[in-house]
Amino acid sequence: MELCHANYCIYKIRYQIIFIYEVSGKIILDNDIINYLKYIFFEIGKRYFFEFDIIGKNGGNVHLFVGAEPK
Repeated sequence: MELCHANYCIYKIRYQIIFIYEVSGKIILDNDIINYLKYIFFEIGKRYFFEFDIIGKNGGNVHLFVGAEPK
């Protein structure tokens, strides 16, 4: 297990975020939109020091696994 170090602690924090994009049985996102969302998420990660480990879609959901420093 890879641990992260800060001045005051050692940590390994991961969050799972799920966005549901299937509305009334119709999937409203295609691969182009998913790629654009990945771009936006990585830009947000650069700004706020998040680490997006995995971004993918499964059925009617977009799954994000995010690491962040405890604050």
